[in-house]
Amino acid sequence: MTLYFVVAALLATLIVGGATAVARHKTVTIDVDGELITLSTMSTDVSGALSAAGFEPDEKDLVAPGPDSSISDGETVVLRRARELTVTIDGEPEQIWTTALTVDEALQQMDLADDVHVSASRGERLPLEGTDLEVALPKQVTLVDGAAPAAPVTLAAPTVAEFLEEAGTPLEQADTVTPGP
Repeated sequence: MTLYFVVAALLATLIVGGATAVARHKTVTIDVDGELITLSTMSTDVSGALSAAGFEPDEKDLVAPGPDSSISDGETVVLRRARELTVTIDGEPEQIWTTALTVDEALQQMDLADDVHVSASRGERLPLEGTDLEVALPKQVTLVDGAAPAAPVTLAAPTVAEFLEEAGTPLEQADTVTPGP
């Protein structure tokens, strides 16, 4: 009789343990910097799911929902890892941290207008190890072209030559300009 009781208790334990495992098991999608990872996990919260996927976010990273939030089957967790950028705006360097994935997103996070000139393509992906960006803000300049009347022009360009090119009056071989190109 004792043997039957031990076997019954063992079977009950296995059934309860199996049911618990099935109930806790979930499949989640983890979006890491735009790359999707499908993960089967027994984790109950976002932090555990990220750890199971091999990621340990720090305080500068963006995690949504928050690390302490519970997760359910089919949920998506977003992790945007922070990147350190050296942004030089009109000659003034500044170190910033951003979770932006592209140059354009970083400019938007910095509240820089669409009409700034930037040294990289706006669609370029920002590397995780960070990068340097040169930004030129728009400037109003009065162009005097020979005998033509002076006209104020507002554009963003890092050099005089690029400003003139952008304004539609590129320098030609015999042209002179002050200040220099």
